[in-house]
Amino acid sequence: MAQLNHLETTISRLLVEGLELEESPKEIESQNLFGVESCGLDSVDLIAAVVLVERHFKFEFPPETDFAEVFQNISSIAQAVCQFATFAE
Repeated sequence: MAQLNHLETTISRLLVEGLELEESPKEIESQNLFGVESCGLDSVDLIAAVVLVERHFKFEFPPETDFAEVFQNISSIAQAVCQFATFAE
């Protein structure tokens, strides 16, 4: 659990800095990233977020990944990183 919390913090910082968001990392941890009542990210931001996460954690998502689902929020991204990144083994 502590490792997942640390991972979520790392991801939220990565996205705030990489996407130059006005929100703080703590603020986006509890929000949806896309759609109504969200941080207001769009499809271009989604592509950038995917690239940021893949480069930072040194892995690639499988081609069949539903990025809209995986990148709903920080928690769902962290779960996917745990599933696909090699350090999770």
